[in-house]
Amino acid sequence: MRATTSLCDVFQDTKFSAVKDKLKDLAEINKLFHEEFPHYGNQLRVANISGGCIAIETPNSMLLTRLKFDRIQILKWAESVDLSANDLKLTVNPALYKQLGSDVYGQGSPKHRK
Repeated sequence: MRATTSLCDVFQDTKFSAVKDKLKDLAEINKLFHEEFPHYGNQLRVANISGGCIAIETPNSMLLTRLKFDRIQILKWAESVDLSANDLKLTVNPALYKQLGSDVYGQGSPKHRK
């Protein structure tokens, strides 16, 4: 057991704490987003809110197009969560298919389809 704590240890603990807090905040923001926009289900996620921009990831371009139609409502919601949010960044992240465990059409994961 060490009797002293180095500055590096303190920085590392602080950094991990900040990352953990950021992840917890994003989880809460995602929960709020899915409550406000239930018609998207768990098909997408709020990836970040910072610098006045909210970033949302979706598994395919079809959902990206649907999000573009809801842009104004999403920005109004984002302003209620973070007053500085005034821009929306939408991106496609195909890796979300694997994280979700099923595709957006509710047919199960691709390996289970016939």
